[in-house]
Amino acid sequence: MKIQIPRLGLRGRLLLLVLLAIAPACGLIAFSTWEDRAAADVQTQQQTRQAALIVAAEHNRLIEQTRQLLTTLGSVPVVRDPALLPRCAEAMTLLRQQNPMYNYLGFVDGSGTMLCSTVPFKPGMNVADRSWFQRPDGHPNSPTYGHPKFPHPEHGEMTG
Repeated sequence: MKIQIPRLGLRGRLLLLVLLAIAPACGLIAFSTWEDRAAADVQTQQQTRQAALIVAAEHNRLIEQTRQLLTTLGSVPVVRDPALLPRCAEAMTLLRQQNPMYNYLGFVDGSGTMLCSTVPFKPGMNVADRSWFQRPDGHPNSPTYGHPKFPHPEHGEMTG
């Protein structure tokens, strides 16, 4: 049995010739697009990794800078000597000006009583019940972590 191929007219043969001529170009365009997308995906992953490394390095730098500031604060006489406590707020304000990354600096004793701050506070204010004044291991001499709420814009006092 013989297979019969329909005969194409001149118009059909020209159309088939054009389709055969542009088929490799279309394939090349599709392949090139696929390669470009794969390269863009790899580049995006590399840029994301690079950005994550930069953010992690900056985070570690800030942690180290904060650790150094806390170590320094622990040895400053105006913080350690109760007789110098009236000058503490002035010293904290100066430290905050020298370290603009901090919006607030303050000093609280082990029982949670505010001793001095860059923000005005009511004398005898106790912050022991605040979430940011928590001891991670329950030991009274362990450091505290966290931050207070920023001052209320109308009266400039620490609110929490």
